[in-house]
Amino acid sequence: MSSPFIDKTAIKGFYVANGMNGHGFMFVPAIGRYINEIILDNHYPFDWSEFSVGRDFSQPELLK
Repeated sequence: MSSPFIDKTAIKGFYVANGMNGHGFMFVPAIGRYINEIILDNHYPFDWSEFSVGRDFSQPELLK
């Protein structure tokens, strides 16, 4: 199991918030708020690298 993808993509105006397995329903209020900040303000509210589309997959991910 890995962290979800919540990020903008290389395609202009295309954002993703997926890969949350069964936890998505529980996370959606916070994810909606944060993806809104990313889309409207281009502002990441905290270190977002764990959820980046371009993160490093050369090592297995450890869930925190």
